[in-house]
Amino acid sequence: MNDPVNHPAHYTDGKIEVIDFIDDKKLGFCLGNAVKYIARAGKKDPAKTVEDLQKAVWYINHEIELLCRLSCKPIPPHCEEYKLYEYGKDGIK
Repeated sequence: MNDPVNHPAHYTDGKIEVIDFIDDKKLGFCLGNAVKYIARAGKKDPAKTVEDLQKAVWYINHEIELLCRLSCKPIPPHCEEYKLYEYGKDGIK
């Protein structure tokens, strides 16, 4: 059943909904969004699989930066090395 508001098809193709996993693991905003984009990569729009994965990476990078800011202000070089990629309008930089 595809209910685009309560149970979108691109989130309900497995045994559990992505939101239930995110809630159960208490992932928070950034990690929850990363999981969401990974779980749905290419399912909402197959032409946007790479874009979905890039969004997941963006949220993971953002979470890493937040953790670095909380633990070692300002962001030290060792936190920058974990940044996977930077994206611009022309793709990976």
